[in-house]
Amino acid sequence: MALQARGRATANPREELAKWMGARQKHHSEYIKLLTDRKNELFNVEGDHGPRSDIYLAAQREFERNDQQFDRLQAVVRRPINNLHIAPWIFWLLALGLAILEAPVNKFLFDYAIQGTNLTSYLVSTAFAILLLLLAHLAGRCLRQVWSEYRRRVVWSNLIIGCLGVAVLAILISILTIGRARYSAGAADAGLGGLFTDIGGQVSQHGFFTSLFEAFGDVSALILFTVNFGGVMIAMLLGFFSHDPDKDFDHSEAALRKATRRLNKLQSKYAQSRAKVIRKFTPDLTGASRNFADANNKIIEMKTLLSEPLDEWDRFVLDDLDTLAEEAMDNDVGSQLAGSRLPPSEVTKGANIRPLR
Repeated sequence: MALQARGRATANPREELAKWMGARQKHHSEYIKLLTDRKNELFNVEGDHGPRSDIYLAAQREFERNDQQFDRLQAVVRRPINNLHIAPWIFWLLALGLAILEAPVNKFLFDYAIQGTNLTSYLVSTAFAILLLLLAHLAGRCLRQVWSEYRRRVVWSNLIIGCLGVAVLAILISILTIGRARYSAGAADAGLGGLFTDIGGQVSQHGFFTSLFEAFGDVSALILFTVNFGGVMIAMLLGFFSHDPDKDFDHSEAALRKATRRLNKLQSKYAQSRAKVIRKFTPDLTGASRNFADANNKIIEMKTLLSEPLDEWDRFVLDDLDTLAEEAMDNDVGSQLAGSRLPPSEVTKGANIRPLR
């Protein structure tokens, strides 16, 4: 009986060792399968909207083409981009604010000319103010880009458009001012046609500048002129300084910025999808790794008891197979893409758009 008990005691450690070695192999296979499944899902994400997708490749080609064009133009002008970068939404918000500020001042004149409701007059006045501001912005941009450093010549089309824009703005604001003064005096006939007929008669009789200077004597007309002139000047200055002096260089920078935003958007979407897949498999991988480690500790314990040497499997760290473990903990989606070539989003006078090599 003592010999049989001693034999069972001798066999048990080996049976225990075999059991845990089988368990370790099972958890290793489970871990490998999880890594393979994750790799397949990541591969599908790459093909759907990642670096292997048609839309991503097209955006990358567009970015590289515009980047090369920007480099070519910069090599000629030999300077960084020189503009005051303003986000489009900021410009439109500012334009809308100026239009809303000008609309009440102009509304009284439109009330008299249109003979409609208050809402109609206000909407027409706001639309007119927006058109004035857009024309001022266009004139300012064209006057900024009269000389081309790249082509070494005068851009006559910009010069003509800029001068015409300034002339049209001056005429429109002057007409508004004269009309407001005539409306205050009560001398104009009702309706749009009557108002312009009366303004035309006064200008023909006294001259354009004399009629304008006389209109300044009316406080309401002077306020209208000041508000409209101030809004137009602000829009014109924004149009002037928000564009580079060279038309071609300015267009190239705008195209590169647009291509950069598109590629940034696609890359961000891909990075988020990639991180989502990695996080999805992290709990199962962690559990399989812990089970593997527990089984391995039991094996080492049994081998120590049996005085058997440890092999390379006993020293193997299963987590070393997961090369994306750190990426799952990274909250910066932009850093999750290896080899990112996207440039910074901001462009200043002292720093051009440049991709990260």
